[in-house]
Amino acid sequence: MTWLKHMFSNVDKGKYAEIITLCWSLWRSGNDLIWNQKSTMPHVEGDGATVWVKPKQNLVEVSVDAAVFEDRGGVGFVFVARNSDGELIEARAVVHPHLVAPVVAEAMAFKEALSWMDARGWHESIIKSDCLPMVQAVRSKVPMRSYFGLIIEECWRLLQRLSKITLFFVKQSANMVAHQVVRESYFLSGPIIYIGVLFLF
Repeated sequence: MTWLKHMFSNVDKGKYAEIITLCWSLWRSGNDLIWNQKSTMPHVEGDGATVWVKPKQNLVEVSVDAAVFEDRGGVGFVFVARNSDGELIEARAVVHPHLVAPVVAEAMAFKEALSWMDARGWHESIIKSDCLPMVQAVRSKVPMRSYFGLIIEECWRLLQRLSKITLFFVKQSANMVAHQVVRESYFLSGPIIYIGVLFLF
């Protein structure tokens, strides 16, 4: 409780939301262990990569990231799709005009990426994010009564239709292209980012 009081009085709104999500994850895991004898694994096999690795043959891999632009009043999302040779297929930048907490922005980016993948017909694909709280929330299947929870529920509905998409958590160093490009997404927003733009990063 002392730690919580200290954190809540010394962090910005974005970190505040991350702390609440972390506490909720711990509470849920404890309940699963005590009442359901179910151990919640924070990672699955393939999680935690520190460098980018090519996907298996014939699979599309989409890297997702989000950024909050407090000075401009909005958030940016970037999705970068590559093939099994590591070549760029397509990338997209989107700017949302309202400020939200970073973890909410990551959930929004994930939902938009799933819709984009569905529209492209990439139904057997890999999607990677460096936002662990969002990845855990998607995997948990536990409803949350919050704006974040509503977005996660939309992601579940999309994933039911896209049943062959696999979600992985990776470190930021393995998500560097998306991470770098999203910092510029405020200026790149549009339907497609061309390969020459990505070479700048």
